[in-house]
Amino acid sequence: MADTKVSDLNSITVADNNDVLYIVDTSSSASKKITYGNLLSGVNSNITTLTNDVNTYTTAVLELSGQFIDTNINLGPLRTNVNIISTIQLGLSAELDEVSDDLEAAYANVDYLSGVIDTNTTNIGTNTVTIANIRTLSGFTGSVSTTTTLTATHFVPIIINGASYNLLLNQ
Repeated sequence: MADTKVSDLNSITVADNNDVLYIVDTSSSASKKITYGNLLSGVNSNITTLTNDVNTYTTAVLELSGQFIDTNINLGPLRTNVNIISTIQLGLSAELDEVSDDLEAAYANVDYLSGVIDTNTTNIGTNTVTIANIRTLSGFTGSVSTTTTLTATHFVPIIINGASYNLLLNQ
């Protein structure tokens, strides 16, 4: 059979323990052989090792489970507490968003009021000039007292920027 190619050999469906299998060892670039029985023995050995490992780990898991049961650790309330804390955190996050929206509205009001104050300051400056002009036109000189000792009330009606005022006169 040395003159027959491997691809030309007859195939079988069931191997006998003494049948020889052709193997190529790629690490040493060499052709080798193994009996079907030895191959099964190696496979069975590996399966036995894996089974022993699984049994060892299963025993360890069962021991840990027993410890949880023996110490009466109930994980249900812990999970409930985690869910409650998560819900509280979501509520706080929503309230923070509302506070942020309120702050934005407050900043908008501050900006609006700043504009109104600037406008009113300009109007006060304009009104001050207007009052000074009235004083000049009326021949007024001197300073205006913040207190008065009026014995009689006399006034002159005046209109400034469309608003009617009574200019009090001291006798």
